[in-house]
Amino acid sequence: MDLIKQPKRRRNWGLEILHAVFNIVFAAAVVGAVILFPSDTTPPWLALGLILLSKWRTIAIRPRHWWVSLLSNLPDILLGLGMVVLMWRAAILTANPLPTQITMAVIYAWWLVFLKPQHRKHYVLLQAGLSQFVALSALFSIAFMIPIYVVVILTFIIGFATARHTLGLFEERHRAFLSSIWGLIVAQLAFVAWHWTIAYNVVPGFHIPSFAIIISLIAFATVAMYESYEKHAYIMWKDVKAPVLFSSLATLIITIFFNNL
Repeated sequence: MDLIKQPKRRRNWGLEILHAVFNIVFAAAVVGAVILFPSDTTPPWLALGLILLSKWRTIAIRPRHWWVSLLSNLPDILLGLGMVVLMWRAAILTANPLPTQITMAVIYAWWLVFLKPQHRKHYVLLQAGLSQFVALSALFSIAFMIPIYVVVILTFIIGFATARHTLGLFEERHRAFLSSIWGLIVAQLAFVAWHWTIAYNVVPGFHIPSFAIIISLIAFATVAMYESYEKHAYIMWKDVKAPVLFSSLATLIITIFFNNL
């Protein structure tokens, strides 16, 4: 008997183009909301509201699924909110923030159109890493304006959300527990970083906190160790040697030579 062949699903280029145009317009609307309503003291509530409003589908389901839907969309929400905060801070840090704000809007549009819909392993890791980096950079650019306990709580949420997103690649039974551990580690380091952190002026209007770089380096090595353990049931040195040595050396250099020690 001949096997029944399933017809291949054809890509609907019209819908994909429409989706891309919509997301590009949305990114432009977000940066426009930041530019058109500048304030050195008041956060850009309109732009932040647009980010949250764009996630209406998170609750457009049965209430019992809201929590899971929120957790799944949290990395995307965190990156969007982080981009808005960084755009806002750019207007405070430099007299001509427009080039930096437009560049951030282009990066956000690239995230929405290309990176966010991807499901392959290296793309998912990039999603988690970029979301964590942007969210931490934004948080620590305004950390001096926020009580320390709020910074620690928000940092835990960022770490938990991005770790959960990463562990979704694996058949991990203790996904929530391990994500909580990573969130706790990041939160503990955030407590120290709130008292003592350095930001590097990469381009006018955009400062990268050393804390965001260090956490990204630690995360890079941690993912390599987890993958090795997942594959061999123990951590094989040859699998993690390069990531661990690179991350350790880079962290030491940043901590000792670029933090005014």
